[in-house]
Amino acid sequence: MNILKPALTSLSVTALIIMMLTSYVYASDDDKDDQKSRSWKISGTAVTGPNDRCGEAEWVLPPPFPPNTHFTLSASLNPEPGAEDGIELSPSHCDPDLVLVTHSNKMINMLGGMTDAHPRMKNIPLHQVPVKATLEGVRMFLPPENQSNGNPFPPTRSLPNDPITVGQWMKGRGSMVIHCYANGTAKINVKFKNLIKNGVYSLVATWMTTLPGSDEVTFAPLPFGGIPNEVIADSKGNAAIKRKLNHCPMDDSPDGSSIMFVDLGYHMDGSTKGVLPQTANVLEKTLFPDGELIDSFMPPGILTVPHIGFPLRAEEK
Repeated sequence: MNILKPALTSLSVTALIIMMLTSYVYASDDDKDDQKSRSWKISGTAVTGPNDRCGEAEWVLPPPFPPNTHFTLSASLNPEPGAEDGIELSPSHCDPDLVLVTHSNKMINMLGGMTDAHPRMKNIPLHQVPVKATLEGVRMFLPPENQSNGNPFPPTRSLPNDPITVGQWMKGRGSMVIHCYANGTAKINVKFKNLIKNGVYSLVATWMTTLPGSDEVTFAPLPFGGIPNEVIADSKGNAAIKRKLNHCPMDDSPDGSSIMFVDLGYHMDGSTKGVLPQTANVLEKTLFPDGELIDSFMPPGILTVPHIGFPLRAEEK
């Protein structure tokens, strides 16, 4: 019988404990980075424009902007024959049964140096927005998939294709977890529910910054986490995106720029536009069912509108 074995085992355990304690005291730089990491969990809510919810500011913005700065980009269907725009949402005009349509905001167009859209591009239900359908880039109104008999032409839009209402829109939610490390890098994990089923989205950060060649502070929407920043909702309206960042989005960047909020933008035409949420100052052709071919610019609200907003620097009201 080896009477030394229990003693050796006991000594081994003691030595192991001492080694663990010593390694903790003399932790490596990587371990220390983990110990100094910071985390945030931010709730995302449905919005109807930049920092907007039915015509009211959702969050309080810091200087130099007025605290209630917001822009409404959503409107309800105007049933009047020949109506050249929808009825903009407001605190008194935000009923759940209202059908959402395309709409542009003159103030945001002016501030962004964008040209307004042709009247015929407004007051179109979001699930009927024309999409590019020819080699020349002409936009057309496509029938829903259930109206096709199986032939390749005409192309169709996916189902479900019912009108999108204010009530359905406002059910959208998100949850963003940000984990920043001491070495300056970060990870984000974002989950969504109750989005537009099968909808095409992109995640965009709105920076408060100065544009190249300018001394004035302004807002600049750019991809959050770089390109690609697309998010596709499934048949139940759920979606998720994960990214690694080379900076902590909760801190100022080296040039002093900062992220005010992050938006998940809905692309009504099912197409993303690279770095920008959408191109605005380019004339595009659209063929209407009655045969009229028009040229129009496509400012925000005509092809893309924010759906879920996350406040990073803005404060809750």
